Amino acid sequence: TKPGELHIAHSIKGEAIVEIFFNVKDEFGGTVRISEARVWDQYHRANTVDLSAAVIKMLPKTFALKQNYPNPFNPTTSISFSIPQAMRVELAVFDILGRQVAKLVSGNRMAGTHTVAFDGAGLSSGMYVFRLNTESSSLSRTMILLK
Repeated sequence: TKPGELHIAHSIKGEAIVEIFFNVKDEFGGTVRISEARVWDQYHRANTVDLSAAVIKMLPKTFALKQNYPNPFNPTTSISFSIPQAMRVELAVFDILGRQVAKLVSGNRMAGTHTVAFDGAGLSSGMYVFRLNTESSSLSRTMILLK
C-alpha cells in the first residue's frame, strides 16, 4: 500500500506457513527487515507480533568474487565472495609468479556472502592475485600491496 510495505492475506484453518520470495537486485544478495506482523485468529481478533529484531538474509543468485577493499592496501584488506548454495570453497592469494602466499578459506561454506580479512604484513609491496575455487567455478582478481 505504501513504499516499503508488503501486505499478505492468507486464510486457512490450522497451522499456516507463509513463504515470501524476493528478487535480488545484485549478485551479492542483501537484507530484508520485517518490523511487524499482524495475525488474525478465527474470531477476527488481531494480534501484533513484534519482529523488529528479525533479519532475513537474501541469498545471492550467482557465484561472485568482489574486488578487495581497500585496494591498494597496507597491510590488511577485506575480500568478499558470494555463493548461491552451500558448497566447498577455497580462497587463496598468490604472488605475481604464481606461488601461493596465503590460504584464506578451505572448506564447506553456507550459501550467502562471506568476507575474509587478508593481512599482507609479511609480504613485499607489489601485485597479488586472489582466487576463489569451487568444484565447478573459479574466479580471480588482482590487488596491490603498497608499503
